[in-house]
Amino acid sequence: MEKVIRFTIKALLSVYVLLLTSCFDDFALIEKRNYIDETNKAWMVHDSLLKPFHMIDNFGIANSFSKPYVSESFEQGSSGISYITIQKTFTEHYYMSTSSNYGTSFSSSITADRLNYHGDAFSVNFGDINVSCSLKDFQVFTFNYYRNNVEWTQADENDKTKIYVKVAYVDTITIRNQAYKGVLRLSIKDNPNVLNDNDVTEIYYGKRVGLLKYQLKNGISIERQKNQ
Repeated sequence: MEKVIRFTIKALLSVYVLLLTSCFDDFALIEKRNYIDETNKAWMVHDSLLKPFHMIDNFGIANSFSKPYVSESFEQGSSGISYITIQKTFTEHYYMSTSSNYGTSFSSSITADRLNYHGDAFSVNFGDINVSCSLKDFQVFTFNYYRNNVEWTQADENDKTKIYVKVAYVDTITIRNQAYKGVLRLSIKDNPNVLNDNDVTEIYYGKRVGLLKYQLKNGISIERQKNQ
């Protein structure tokens, strides 16, 4: 009986300590850190290219983009029971954004895999369109179009009621007489015809470089000038 009482007291004290210490934001029984895979860091914009750049459309009109803003941080999450934080998770996150003199906004991000299953996630935001995919197999995770709540698919290119979204890896592409190795090609087909003429339907994004080329629904194509 004495052993049972001692065990009960110890258990109650342990719970009390946990409840007490859980009042502090920094407390957790377990801490886990998810890091971006080293091979995927090649998709970050290289430091030497963190400067303004220019792109030209097929009418010869130049678009000047601002110096990319970049940040690297750890997104914090937690899980637990009742008031006790069991685990805190810190997930590495890389973000880049830029905009042109015509008001075109573009950003990209890489987020480390939280579940060790789908691989690191890559996202692009271009105006009213957002797409995220896996850097493991380039499967599309999400597609968002902020002006219309439309359905999308990556499985049937001929679907007439859904926007078709696809992300593919291209080994090499030549743009304005410069070759780029390692490129993501994002394609959007507006089957239900809900996008505006100025919405993007194609994006090329290069390793260590960033935005290389994009095309609008109206057919205008804008390409990055050769790096100096």
